[in-house]
Order: sequence, then structure tokens, then C-alpha cells
Amino acid sequence: MSKKFKGNVGIGIGTHKGAKVIKIKRNVDGAFNSENAKELLVKAFEQSKAKNVPLFCYSFYIPSEERVIEQSDLKLIDEGKFDPVLQADQWGNPALRLMEPNKKYSSKKTNSFEWLA
Repeated sequence: MSKKFKGNVGIGIGTHKGAKVIKIKRNVDGAFNSENAKELLVKAFEQSKAKNVPLFCYSFYIPSEERVIEQSDLKLIDEGKFDPVLQADQWGNPALRLMEPNKKYSSKKTNSFEWLA
């Protein structure tokens, strides 16, 4: 299971496969952390709209639906269907995930195993 990201982050424009995208990066002086993840998401959408740049799929993701977060998902957060959580990905980089409340997710798929001897 992914761990909560400890520390502050900021939002910036980076590139992925030659295209500009909005990314979350570590920033000691950043205004966002795991306590204000919703404000981070709202600010990212504001910047995305202002700069006409999409959100980066590795930084903004919904694991249960296997897709990038969209503007319409803010309504689902307000309705309580998702909780924004700032997590550390497998390399320790910050990523904002929308998780279903009170549900645990594993970062790796588990295979079944049966002992034979």
C-alpha cells in the first residue's frame, strides 16, 4: 500500500513525451501537503485551465477507475464518494490520488499461492 507523502509540494509545468503537463513536485517551500490535498487539486485545475495544459497522469490519478482525475471529479469529492490523498508513489515522488473512503488499496497486485510441500 502506498504511504502518505510527508513534506510539502508545489505545482508546475513539466514535459512528458514531449508534451507539456501539470505535475506535482517536492518543494520545501511549497504551499501544499497531505493536509490540504483538496486545495492542491483545485489549484491544479485552475492552472490547467489558465495555461491550457492537461494534468499529468502519474501525478493525478483515480486507482479504482484507472484514469486521470477530471474537473467533474470535484463534485464527487464534495459528495463524499472520493477522498483526495497525497501519496508517495513507488519511487517516493508525490502523487494525488482519489481514493474511495475507508477502502484500502494495494500498490502491487497479489498472486494467489498455495503451499504444496
